[in-house]
Order: sequence, then structure tokens, then C-alpha cells
Amino acid sequence: MIGHQIFRCPDACEPSPAPCRDRRSRRCDVESDDLRKDEAADHSQAQAASRFGPRAEANRDRQGSRKGGHGRHHNRPEANQGTLMNGLFWALSFGALCLQGKVNHHDGNVPSFPRPPFITDTAVNIYPSVEEKLDIVQNAINLAQALGIETPKVALLSAQEMISPKLISTLDAAVLCKMAGRGQITGAVLDGPLGFDVALSAEAARSKHVVSPVAGHPDIFLVPNLEAGNMLTEELERLSDAQVAGLVLGARVPIILTSRTDTTLTRLGSCALALLLVAHQRFSARSMLSEALAA
Repeated sequence: MIGHQIFRCPDACEPSPAPCRDRRSRRCDVESDDLRKDEAADHSQAQAASRFGPRAEANRDRQGSRKGGHGRHHNRPEANQGTLMNGLFWALSFGALCLQGKVNHHDGNVPSFPRPPFITDTAVNIYPSVEEKLDIVQNAINLAQALGIETPKVALLSAQEMISPKLISTLDAAVLCKMAGRGQITGAVLDGPLGFDVALSAEAARSKHVVSPVAGHPDIFLVPNLEAGNMLTEELERLSDAQVAGLVLGARVPIILTSRTDTTLTRLGSCALALLLVAHQRFSARSMLSEALAA
């Protein structure tokens, strides 16, 4: 056949005569046009992704930082930073404080209490011994001093105020008070054993004829064991709308410790508390170094 060739259409079952190489069947022309349109659309999408996608933003940030800090993140207004810092300080002033060394301490802003109290240990030491309680209370004292309480008052909690060999927490409280008197615990006024009512209320102390320098004015509550501390903290938080924050003390740096059900305010308060403690520690270290060099 002169001037013609057999052209096989992709979907055709039988070969059909078609115009020569420059002319194809109408069906194949339509399919070719659709294919070209799809390729053009894919190409356009790829170009858009390269210009506006997440990778493009990351590349622009890196390029901006290399050119002197003109990337996307460097153009954020400074007002955002101020808002964040104000939020942190607000969380601190209304939030709770928590700490620990070998210990976990919780400090909460309780609406019915005149100042944020520290409660320890509520999350780490299950049944602490006297030696462990010594470390726990000293860590709590150090944190309270870092926050501006020069001589914190520590209430050693138990179920009663009288010492009983059958109630271990009363014996531990008596030993800790004697250790404080001998200088093994420094920087605070300790008293115990004290019931929670006597520790909170000077009037309750008078009713029970208990004379105590801590009753009615406690800064730190040392609970007998983890169960008591955990339940006390949960009760204050759920029933008294207390705001709490959590820290673990005793390591090289404070560790933020919060519950899975804690709010954003609690987490921010924990972060701010840790920052304040670290700043105080660094300032104290520099002051000691300056004094040593001056001597």
C-alpha cells in the first residue's frame, strides 16, 4: 500500500490503516492530548510545591539565616516574646511550686491559704526512711530559700501530735526535729509531729494545747509517705482549685515532673519554677566564687 502504513492503535484489537506518520487516528489523538494535559498539571503542582511547600519554607529559613537573619522565623514581632514571658510569670505568681531532691515536692496556690505551700514527697519516695526524709526536707528548704523565703517553717505531718512508738511517722518527726536542733538540717524551723489541722491553724493548736512555732504558719509540709502526699495534693487540686507544679530535685539539674492530667498552667509553672531555681543556684555559685577570690 503506497503512501500508507499499518498503525496499531493502543486499544484496537485489529490493525487499521492510518495516515502516515504525521496523521494518526482521532482516538489516539484524544488520548495523547489527555496525557499531555495530565503531565502539564503534574508539572504545575510540582512547581507550586517547590515554591510554597514546607521544604521550601525550611530552605528559605536556612537561606535567610545564612544571609544575616532574614528568614521567616526572624521576622516574628518581639511582642510575641513578651506575651510568652508574661504568661510564664503569671503562671508562677498564681501557680504552684513543686520540688524534690531524692524527693518530689508539690507547692500549690490554695485559694484558702495565704501563701503557696510546699508538699513533699508526693511522687518519688514511697516509704522514705529518716535518712531520706532528711534529704527531702533539706531540698525543700533550699528551694523555698531560692524563692525568697529566708527561714521557711516546716510542718512534719502525722496523725497526731503525741509521739507514739506504734506510729512510725511520729518517731521520724521527733528525730528530724532533734537533727535540726543539732545542725544536721539548716535554714528552717521544724516542728512535729503535727496533725494537718494543727499545722494549718493556730486556733486548732490552741484547742489541742499544742505550742508550736510552725502551727498556723507552715511553708513546707513533710508528709509521712508518698500515698499521703499524693492524696493531699490531689485533694487540694480537685476540691480547693489549687494550682500545682512539679519538680524533682537532687540531680545535677531540676527535673520537671507533672501528671498526665495537668493543665497548661501547671506545666508552664513547673518550667518557670525550674528556671528560677537554676538562676538562683548560678547566682549563689558566682557569689561564692567572688567571695573566695576576694579572700
